Amino acid sequence: MTHKTDMRLEPPLIGRAHAAPTLAESFHRIRTVLLSDGDAAPRSVLVASALHGDGRSTVAANLAIACSTPGRRVLLVDSDLRKPVQHSIFELENTHGLAQALSTEGNGELFVRQVRPSLDLLSSGPSPADPCELIDSDMMTRLLEFVRQMYDLVILDSPPIHEFADAVALARRVDAIVFVVRSSSTYRDEASRALKELSRANPRVLGAVLNAVPNRSLAGKADPVRLHRRGLPIAAKAPQPQASVQAVSVAPDPAKSAPAAPL
Repeated sequence: MTHKTDMRLEPPLIGRAHAAPTLAESFHRIRTVLLSDGDAAPRSVLVASALHGDGRSTVAANLAIACSTPGRRVLLVDSDLRKPVQHSIFELENTHGLAQALSTEGNGELFVRQVRPSLDLLSSGPSPADPCELIDSDMMTRLLEFVRQMYDLVILDSPPIHEFADAVALARRVDAIVFVVRSSSTYRDEASRALKELSRANPRVLGAVLNAVPNRSLAGKADPVRLHRRGLPIAAKAPQPQASVQAVSVAPDPAKSAPAAPL
């Protein structure tokens, strides 16, 4: 049984009728950078953000769709056991999922469902009483090792860094991290503190996706989709300056450690 969702409230998702035509192009460019290292490309990626409402879950869903191509199997894991949304994004029930797989009641079973060709979803399942203990457990480590053998790429949606310890625990268990920043919403000091926490847990932070960029802010720019990795911008020029998702670097600025204007 699927949920009936008001189209006006649906998040923009690649392939949906109301999604911006440049949405797929934006995420395909990010995919190209994410997988550019060939055999050394990450097999598991955590999508993280500083606070709730940064668009992290929508970015994770679209990145998973963009990466799931013929011949490349992708698993999207909703590891936010407190406020999960991936089942809603894909209009599915959430009666079983990650929480049950990590607990004794799940008996080690994975309740994985196919949501797109080459893309499976492991939703969160009903919220447990002790989400952080389940996430920061040996069972979670073994589960990730298991699914990495089954899939070419595993993408994890996580809770916000500044609100719960789960994201940092997950960061220690993945190959790489993509950080999400919301335009005109995420403050510089919040982003900087979150990146420092992530970097201490896992130094391989590939870059940051700037989400919800107003179209007018990209007018006249030749390169609206950029991913800064290791301090260097790497992306091809985009022919259309209307993309609503772009990737940028967010580096800590000691001179602006006090609350500042949103990015």
